[in-house]
Amino acid sequence: MSLNSFFISKFPLAYSSKDFLVKIFGYRTIEEIIKDIENDTINDKILNHCLNNGIQGFGKIEYDVFELAEYRVRYSFEGNIEKKKEIYEKFIKHIVSSSDKYSPAEIYFSFILAKYIVSHFTKGYWYLFAETESNIAKYCLMNYLMEIKQNKTEGLLTVHLKDNIKKMLEDLGITIGFIEEISLDFPVPDYINIIIAYDQYLKSLHELLYNEDWKLYRNYLYKGYVMLSFSKFSRLFKEHYKYRIINSMTYLGEPYVDIIKEIYEDLVKDYGSRIKPKTDLETNLTFDERALPPCIKTIYEKLISGVNLSHAERFHVTAFLLNVGLSVDEVVNLFSNSPDFNEKITRYQVEHIAGKKGSGTKYKPGNCKTFKMNNLCVANDDKLCKKVNHPLTYYKIKLKALKNEDDKASLHRDEV
Repeated sequence: MSLNSFFISKFPLAYSSKDFLVKIFGYRTIEEIIKDIENDTINDKILNHCLNNGIQGFGKIEYDVFELAEYRVRYSFEGNIEKKKEIYEKFIKHIVSSSDKYSPAEIYFSFILAKYIVSHFTKGYWYLFAETESNIAKYCLMNYLMEIKQNKTEGLLTVHLKDNIKKMLEDLGITIGFIEEISLDFPVPDYINIIIAYDQYLKSLHELLYNEDWKLYRNYLYKGYVMLSFSKFSRLFKEHYKYRIINSMTYLGEPYVDIIKEIYEDLVKDYGSRIKPKTDLETNLTFDERALPPCIKTIYEKLISGVNLSHAERFHVTAFLLNVGLSVDEVVNLFSNSPDFNEKITRYQVEHIAGKKGSGTKYKPGNCKTFKMNNLCVANDDKLCKKVNHPLTYYKIKLKALKNEDDKASLHRDEV
């Protein structure tokens, strides 16, 4: 099956490996791409390689692809809702829609360049970029899936669309089947559309792993497969896509290519004082039970009292404690009072959350919105709770206030 130019542009991560760039476009480095764009020689190269690889309709790079790349980055970094809307209307909506403002070539290479730009920032920025780009990819996938569901395409076109979706997903490490393609010996609800092998399902969960709605028993299962709606699969795809972006990136330090350096410096000037890499939040934090936010304190007290915690409670308290100074051994020891304690299983789960197993990602507890959704918020009349949106932010502020109080008390004792 020949490559689809629109899929290459809508899901660029699936087609951005070094091997793909060399095989399909003849580029071994991003610097070569930048040089050809600047010298206006890239279109001849794209045309020749597309002809040789049977790619039709990829188009040319005529728009300022560096500007488009910059605004893909700005859209992911921007925190002001109104400014974000402006960027979306001017640039991003033409990427996710069927608009012909940008060619597939411009959209594809703008992603390649945007990812390269973000690689010069520290890892906290990668999460912002990955979150935004995975949302774009999710929206594009959902559009295609709805096109199938609503029978906007029929016959051969539907088959080709499904094949393109499967091929794109396989390139990202996911194998699926459409429900109408398999013979079932039992009825399933109309909203079930896709099957995915349970091991691939579990590997794709990442931050959804400890969300009760994503447990295997909350889904229809069939011969080792999990059965999902288009909507739920798209959410799973987003999570998988996000971490594929993050895990594919390498920190490059300060940029040396002039045009990238110029864009990088503009971004630092506009966002550097506001955006903090996610890892900064936990840097040098030490554990102090007095600083625990009400939600975590409630779960923590249940934990040390030997109460059997729910899956959501276990994940959030573990992620929280690991991010405020406790070691894997210390957290495992806290769980030793649990009625169903199994050291081997507990240690594996804690190490997974700590980033020492699996994908290598160190997880963080959910934000206040997540705690409320899981009925874990117990803010009551706590004034600080009303000013923050994340338990770790609460802890950091409270810890600093306690340190100031301790320092004043110590000073007072010295004076006496």
